[in-house]
Amino acid sequence: MIESAIRDETTIVSLNGGSLGGKGRGLAFISTLIYNFDFSQIIPDINVRTPITSIIGTDEFEYFIENNDLRNKVYNERDYDTIKKIFVGAKFSDSLIQKT
Repeated sequence: MIESAIRDETTIVSLNGGSLGGKGRGLAFISTLIYNFDFSQIIPDINVRTPITSIIGTDEFEYFIENNDLRNKVYNERDYDTIKKIFVGAKFSDSLIQKT
């Protein structure tokens, strides 16, 4: 599967519903730019490619935040390690887990 994705130059995979957020759109733009520009015209024998990247859509992100009550759990929290533990302990949706 990875080989066909590289061969087809499809390196951005959107997981679950929703649009791409700002970072996802930026990654998709850079990927498109790289695949549509012939770098070998500037530097011979160079082959620039982007890695296969999975992006979680905004619907899945919102579900993750709300289902795990993260807004309330971290709103007033200032300790980075505590916030990190809260996020690491949070659960993704079943449909996203099945896609990984």
